[in-house]
Amino acid sequence: MILLRPDCLVFKTSSGESIPCSAQEVTLELLGDAVSQMDQQTVQNAAHAVLHYFRTELERTVVTIGEFAETLAKVLRSLGLEVHSP
Repeated sequence: MILLRPDCLVFKTSSGESIPCSAQEVTLELLGDAVSQMDQQTVQNAAHAVLHYFRTELERTVVTIGEFAETLAKVLRSLGLEVHSP
């Protein structure tokens, strides 16, 4: 087992691959071009909130991309942003 940085989770892809990555990087990847239309501090806070939820509240370090994306969308909606899930 590898020791993860505090800002990272292990993301399970649909193909079963496990990729350790920072929550911030995954957030930016999921949001794509839309991130340029958002307040950067809001995006950082949302990524941190989702990271905290999985690592602290659920005591998990391994999540699927789908779980992370769904939770991120909920956080962004709670902040008043319009988010469309695929």
